[in-house]
Amino acid sequence: FNLNLRLVDFAEKSELEVLQILNNVLSSIDPELEADIEGEKPDERAYRISEFLLILKCNSIPEDDESSYRAWFEALGRGDKEVVLPALSFVLGSYEKLCKRAYLARYLIPIEPPEIINAQGDFNLSDLVQKYQQLQHTFKIVHKEFEKTKAANGLSGRDLRAEIAKLEDEQQQLKDRIKRFRDNFNESDFEQFVSAVGKMRRAEDEDFRNEERLNEQRQELYLVEQNLRDAQHRKRLMHEMV
Repeated sequence: FNLNLRLVDFAEKSELEVLQILNNVLSSIDPELEADIEGEKPDERAYRISEFLLILKCNSIPEDDESSYRAWFEALGRGDKEVVLPALSFVLGSYEKLCKRAYLARYLIPIEPPEIINAQGDFNLSDLVQKYQQLQHTFKIVHKEFEKTKAANGLSGRDLRAEIAKLEDEQQQLKDRIKRFRDNFNESDFEQFVSAVGKMRRAEDEDFRNEERLNEQRQELYLVEQNLRDAQHRKRLMHEMV
């Protein structure tokens, strides 16, 4: 996060400054968490941050009893460094893994209607919950296919675009070289003619191979983006159902 902070720097910062750093890191995972800590009440910021840390399964949250959790919750709201720093260490230590966990949790958290509604037998709500669960199952399948595609390619969508841009640049350079060979060719010099033709053929062959690689990369990018669009479409459906 380009903060260039050492442990001693945290000691010099105020509790709310350290809590703001934790919040900034969490909001990089979920932008909805972005907030000015000082503009919130202690309970408000503690609830917002603690809920997300629970989703991330933060290992510094006490699970012994209600009183221990309440004490931890209140300390979080104050920005107590003994509570904030372990949470920050947990998030930074497994950042990439937690980004994925937060993304999946957004769509896979189960919905449990209150018991009183279940007792009343609201069939419309029951149907909605069932459809929501079906969409969650579909999302799991699509996400699994997407992960397989990424693993098979060995490249992310951004990497594929960079590779395509590189191949297109190399292709243009080869075309320029071929054009120069043709423009500068002197038919009166047989040896130069043979050499130029050989170079031109090799350049054309390399251009053809690059074109094949380029088409393969475009196809892989298309598949990755198609899976992503499908996942986003199902995401919208899930939100509409909730």
